[in-house]
Amino acid sequence: MEPKTVYTAINSLLDYAKKCELLHPLDETFARNSLLAELKLESYEKQIERHSFPECLNILCDYAAEQGMIADTIAERDLFDTRLMGCVTPRPSEVVRKFWSLYAESPKAATDYFYKLSQDCNYIRRDRIAKDEHWVSDTKYGELEISINLSKPEKDPRDIAAAKLKKASGYPKCLLCVENVGYAGTISHQARQNLRVMPVTVNGQPWGFQYSPYVYYNEHAIVMNTEHTPMVIDRSAFDKLFSFVEQFPHYFLGSNADLPIVGGSILAHEHFQGGHHTFPMEKAEKEFGFEVPGFEDVDCCVVKYPMTVLRLNSENKNQLCELAGKILAKVHEGLKKELKPGMSTLDIDRIGEEMIRSFGCEPSFKNYQGYPASVCVSINEEVVHGIPRKDRIIEEGDIVSLDTGVIYKGYQSDAARTHGVGEITEDARLLIERTRQSFFEGMKYAVAGNHLHDISGAIGDYAESFGYGVVRDLCGHGIGTHMHEDPEIPNYRKFRRGIKLRAGMTLAVEPMINLGTERVVWMDDDWTVVTQDMDLSAHYENTILIREGKPEILSLTDSEIAEGIWSNDPIL
Repeated sequence: MEPKTVYTAINSLLDYAKKCELLHPLDETFARNSLLAELKLESYEKQIERHSFPECLNILCDYAAEQGMIADTIAERDLFDTRLMGCVTPRPSEVVRKFWSLYAESPKAATDYFYKLSQDCNYIRRDRIAKDEHWVSDTKYGELEISINLSKPEKDPRDIAAAKLKKASGYPKCLLCVENVGYAGTISHQARQNLRVMPVTVNGQPWGFQYSPYVYYNEHAIVMNTEHTPMVIDRSAFDKLFSFVEQFPHYFLGSNADLPIVGGSILAHEHFQGGHHTFPMEKAEKEFGFEVPGFEDVDCCVVKYPMTVLRLNSENKNQLCELAGKILAKVHEGLKKELKPGMSTLDIDRIGEEMIRSFGCEPSFKNYQGYPASVCVSINEEVVHGIPRKDRIIEEGDIVSLDTGVIYKGYQSDAARTHGVGEITEDARLLIERTRQSFFEGMKYAVAGNHLHDISGAIGDYAESFGYGVVRDLCGHGIGTHMHEDPEIPNYRKFRRGIKLRAGMTLAVEPMINLGTERVVWMDDDWTVVTQDMDLSAHYENTILIREGKPEILSLTDSEIAEGIWSNDPIL
């Protein structure tokens, strides 16, 4: 093969990657040199002509086979072209960062980006998927879908023979393990340099989210445990399914049976499968309904379908949120009692995590977006997100903000308190007291029918009346099965009214008030936020439930209830 043809194929692949926004123009030279290294080329000449994609990949594989770098088999070519695509696929951190940035706009915007990237980087091979056959048939059960997957290539006998001679390494343990990201592959294990896995939290646990390369239906997704643990279908499986779809409401998620006689799924690794698709089962008519004693809020029915299918519908989740809030309040009460001079912030984190787990809950913050602890411990000028350390010692006169959250059966709760340690200054005492009171000033307006920024204005007006700085770069948030949900809740008056509050909404309202300037600075750890003037800051937060009347504060401590600062009206 002429060098000109190879150079043209390299140029074509780079142009394709830039067009698909896989490759930033500033990274083009780096990517080109990576491709040259994979092809063992020591020179390069820019060409004007271009090849289409994936034709350019096929040319480069032909060259590699011609030069004896690979055997000319399907498996060897797949290993090699995946290595080449890995040179032009964005780094995992870049993909994750963009995904969650788009998620702030909408979950669909995030998955649209991720699915397109999985196609553009050739992890999902469009040219092979195009071979699949799909059609719909009218039946007495409605329209049923039939599909035949032709995209998975037949194995070459030479590859089968080579795989028999290959000693199994045990790494990665299976094709669903997160260790597959960037893995070079072997003759018996697919290359994954172009695989990207999105970290998600499922029922309080770190899971991964990726797409199937075989696409049995639209946006065929795989959601898997980051631990290599076997499939088990039990009560918790349903909590996990709901946890994911509430974060991505445009997707469905379902489970294979945990039986080896059903299907070809990898049962050694806990996972679910879903996507942006509506199956005939979901659209099937109701055949008859029934009622389960004790579950009167659940609509139960058998649907008209070729196999037995039950459909259950319910919207009542407030009780779970309420219980999560009460558990969190217990944790804060316990931490307050433990706080004393001479202990490290790491001691506080350890005690807090033990308390959370003793209630059968998971700490919300642990490993959330990379945060390394269960309790944010922020001292004096630290506004939020202080990272617990063994060498950070609490001293007499400090004010300490403790911010933590719990997950109970997939539902999150978030709360913060600022405490004085021993004798503190009058300025510090008043700052803590007034920060707390600013929250309750906001609660006067946290009623269904009011607007979100009514809360914000009341908090900000009260705090600013004392000359305090109200932090503007951080805010409260919606909360439910995900720690940070819409809407954002600022702590200062806005010119717009914001969304109308509705009964059933759960919110985390958290004034962050500074003794001096409102301005803050992020430290080098990218977590700890401090006041710009290094003056004191206080933080108070609760998870609340919006009701028709006064809101229910789910994370009040026993001492606050005894103090009479707020009383939750009983739910009638």
